[in-house]
Amino acid sequence: MSRGAPRMARRLPEVHHVRRHTPQRLLPLALMGLALCLSACGPRNAASRTDAPLTLTLTTEDGVSLPATFYPAGPESVCGVVLVHDKGGTGAQWAPFAKRLQQSGIASIAFDLRGHGAGADGPRSHREFTPSDWLRAGFDIQAAVQALAAHGVDPDNIGIAGAGMGATLATHYAAQDETIEALVLISPALESDGVAIRRAFEAYTQRPSLLVAARGDTYAASSAQTLKRAASTFCELREYAGGAHGIHLLDALVGAREEVVYWLESILKTSQDPAEQGDDTG
Repeated sequence: MSRGAPRMARRLPEVHHVRRHTPQRLLPLALMGLALCLSACGPRNAASRTDAPLTLTLTTEDGVSLPATFYPAGPESVCGVVLVHDKGGTGAQWAPFAKRLQQSGIASIAFDLRGHGAGADGPRSHREFTPSDWLRAGFDIQAAVQALAAHGVDPDNIGIAGAGMGATLATHYAAQDETIEALVLISPALESDGVAIRRAFEAYTQRPSLLVAARGDTYAASSAQTLKRAASTFCELREYAGGAHGIHLLDALVGAREEVVYWLESILKTSQDPAEQGDDTG
């Protein structure tokens, strides 16, 4: 086993063609306010979309076993999201958000990063991590991406959402895996435990991103503003009142959770719409 950060470009699955997100495809984002008003009527197809979570064990390329939960979205989960928790957290913290994604037809997978939760039985605790140890968690995200595809999710319709340190790790991974279609960073930090995010974020190109932060969480808010200015492709910034951080922001603010879900639904294909697939002229 080699030391230092994983060289993901040599080990990732075959890179697929990256779809360019045209203004036409991103047009639904302008209707977000209307969608949020309609959300009071309840998520569409909620009863038929929600399935029982499946408990999995991920095995990374460098031999680490990680507990995970897959949240399917109906018999044909045509898109999915990898959920990456913050430093000191666990995958279980994503459960409310993952269930909300299910209601919108988006499958997801949440897992304990190496050195965390049940995954703390690995080589070492996250409290002892060096920057290189943190970057090796790219193998954890890679295993989660592969697990989504193995459970029927279209490999060309996968996004990643990360919170706190998870946002940093998600960005480093997505910058190297061009099959990732969307990136959501909740309470990002320009630097955390010696791992910087800006250069990786600038390397994430031709695909959209969403930055989410509470104004009272001052370092996350200022980091998100800096990343917005540095974005090389379509990027949206959503700021909210209060000081909630990471996953807790989604739990505390229903409006934030709904906006993130709608944004992901607008970017990823959540249903095989014949009109969309057969006629791109609108």
